[in-house]
Amino acid sequence: MAPLLSQVATSVGIHPLHFRFVVVLNIVIGLLTPRLGVCLFVVCSLSRISIERLVRAIMLFLLIEIAILFLVSYIPMAALLIPKLLGYL
Repeated sequence: MAPLLSQVATSVGIHPLHFRFVVVLNIVIGLLTPRLGVCLFVVCSLSRISIERLVRAIMLFLLIEIAILFLVSYIPMAALLIPKLLGYL
């Protein structure tokens, strides 16, 4: 879906790099969210700890990541500042 939505986002006026940052952040949050997070199940089985204990351990990280997603979504310059300083834009 990302390539199709990328074309739509570009036609609306969203920078392609900004759109990709938002998509990747959403995927990472989805992989860490309890109940459907694939990464949670993998880490729980490898480390042999309960999913409740792991969710409690990553909750602060998950909340910070959601705050960063809001920042990047509503302030595009927050995501594009470093590439612009490095001369990629």
